[in-house]
Amino acid sequence: MTRFYCVVFVCVAGMAGAQFQGFEAPVFKGHSFGFKPAAPIKDFKVTATSTATSKDKVQVELEETKVQLRQLQDRFQQQEKQASSIMEEMQGELNDTRGRMQKLEDRLKQQLSTNGNLQNVVKESEETLKVLQRNIKKQCLLMDQLQYSRGQAQSGTPTFMSATSSSTNNGGVAALAIDGNTDATYSRGSCTHTSIRDPSPWWQGRLRVKSEIHNITLTNRKDCCASRLKNVKIEGFEEDPINNPDADPHLCKMHSGQVRGTETITCDRPIVARFMKISLGNKGALTLCEVTLGGVEILRKGLAVQSSMTSFSTNANMANDDDVTTCSVTGSEAGDSPWWQMDLNGAVAVASVEITNRNDDKYMWLSNIRVDLYDELPSSCPDDTGIIIPKPCTSREKPVGQGEAVTLTCDVPQTGRYLRITKNVKSPGDDLSLCEVIVNVLHSQ
Repeated sequence: MTRFYCVVFVCVAGMAGAQFQGFEAPVFKGHSFGFKPAAPIKDFKVTATSTATSKDKVQVELEETKVQLRQLQDRFQQQEKQASSIMEEMQGELNDTRGRMQKLEDRLKQQLSTNGNLQNVVKESEETLKVLQRNIKKQCLLMDQLQYSRGQAQSGTPTFMSATSSSTNNGGVAALAIDGNTDATYSRGSCTHTSIRDPSPWWQGRLRVKSEIHNITLTNRKDCCASRLKNVKIEGFEEDPINNPDADPHLCKMHSGQVRGTETITCDRPIVARFMKISLGNKGALTLCEVTLGGVEILRKGLAVQSSMTSFSTNANMANDDDVTTCSVTGSEAGDSPWWQMDLNGAVAVASVEITNRNDDKYMWLSNIRVDLYDELPSSCPDDTGIIIPKPCTSREKPVGQGEAVTLTCDVPQTGRYLRITKNVKSPGDDLSLCEVIVNVLHSQ
């Protein structure tokens, strides 16, 4: 039995030797099952021990690899979850973007539809604008013609507009001295008469405009009482002495003798006046059948126009109505250069222009202005291609003070019929406002 076991062991060992270094496969010889050892039996234990150690290392490495593999699987699962979350977020943003794009597409369609309507509106507006421009052309030409015709009808001779007296008697009101009737018979109703008890009788006439007075012509009554009109004092005032007792008088003449018939009395020197006063130096009645003046109007008032009107209450003629509380306003909404213009009713030599500014918070509007004169009417038509060269008078850049009246003297006197004040605007809405304009002219001696 012992021999059989050994043979079996050797056979098994021989077969294992094919798998381990140091052994050869057994060689079977007939039925004796002989084998040929590859090495001494004593070395088998060492080789088997070395093989077991290598197998343990492989097993350890295998376990480490399995651990790393599980770690990689866990990490992959985490990354997969993160990727899934990111994909969900991106899908949500994509859906939002698609929604916004749809809204934009809908809005674009609406705008395209609106633009089509707007194009129709623009075409209609252009046609309407052309009609308005034609109407403006007609209106400004009519205004120019009206200005010219009115200027032709005016006169530059000093003219009385109204009259008053210290008292009235027998129906002899003050206005009868300026009615154009020189009839010297009192009973025919063309002579004035103050009370015979008047301690200091006087008569006063208001001129149409401020004027330079050279002489005065008086017509005395001839039916009786002609001797009453003697020792007369003739004075002029720039302001109404009735409303302003402190107004300075400008003496024209102290006429000591009796006024005989119709007599022209020359002033000692020309005086500037808006009001003329005739008074006696004694108690009694003052009678005048007609009063006329010789001289020249300093303020030439004609029709005023402006480049644009913001309101009827501030139209151009508010600047030449003898009232500094009313003002003209010329708008500059388009950022252009607004202007104000007045007809002087004939060619005159302009020496200076007096301008009164408004007395409120808009007083800064009156700045950066220039004054020009024209021989011919510069048309107010915006599309008029005719060019009329202006004659520069003067200019002023700094603002005129609040409620202030300034005199702008021409660099050299300029002759012309039409006076224009233009503002060089800095920005849209920088309007031109004038409360009163007085033109001072030169006269020939």
